[in-house]
Amino acid sequence: MEKRLTQPRLQRALTNQTIDTHFSSFSYSDRSYLEHIILVLNVLSLCVCVVTFFTLPFLRIHFRTYTYPEPEDLNSSVTYTTQILTWPSYTNDRGLSRIQPTLKRIFSYTRDAENHERLTMKELAAVRREWMNFQTCWVLDPLCSIATLVYEIAKRIRRRRRFTTDAAPMFAMVLMFFTLTMVRASTTFYYYNILVKASSVLDAVNVFMKEYVKKTDDVGVPYAIHVDLSRSYLMTSILSVFLAVVNITLIMDYLDPI
Repeated sequence: MEKRLTQPRLQRALTNQTIDTHFSSFSYSDRSYLEHIILVLNVLSLCVCVVTFFTLPFLRIHFRTYTYPEPEDLNSSVTYTTQILTWPSYTNDRGLSRIQPTLKRIFSYTRDAENHERLTMKELAAVRREWMNFQTCWVLDPLCSIATLVYEIAKRIRRRRRFTTDAAPMFAMVLMFFTLTMVRASTTFYYYNILVKASSVLDAVNVFMKEYVKKTDDVGVPYAIHVDLSRSYLMTSILSVFLAVVNITLIMDYLDPI
């Protein structure tokens, strides 16, 4: 049976063609928008990597020295001075070396503390080993961030040479950002381990000092040392993981045909 192009058929065909043209233009504008956002996040990812490693405080050590009044002086109270030791992650080894004179100062106050001092230095060596794991894993972070920018440049060069698809460089960027996600999650895990181990070492020193004061019936603990959490470093590390995940999501959205 012969099909005739009636008025309703013609109107429906023109409507479908208009809708297809609208979705096509929306697709191109949406992909262009995603492309710019991905480039911005690539640059931001590299900046976060560099800033986190070289500028933000990695560990914060609080060392307090207490001064107790004489028993006859009833109007005075206990006073203390606080010394804060902090350093970025790339100088963590030198930062841990700065703690050793402070620990020796604490142990010099007590007698027969050689065994405990030796055990403390051994635990600090374990913290150093954990930091070496952190640093070895972190090296992949800037390499993958730079690689994503290289793939971004390669994609734009391919487009100038009239390649019809961006699938190859974009898929490579997905792999790089997946690696970045794993690397940043691992470095955050290593950072948590460093915090826990360093805190346990210094807490053991404080407990040893309190036990010594109880045995000798001194006025009070003359020194106290503890680790303070670097919130800026921890939050930036966690946000960098989510930043890599967002980049993967945007690239997959870019590759998804509409």
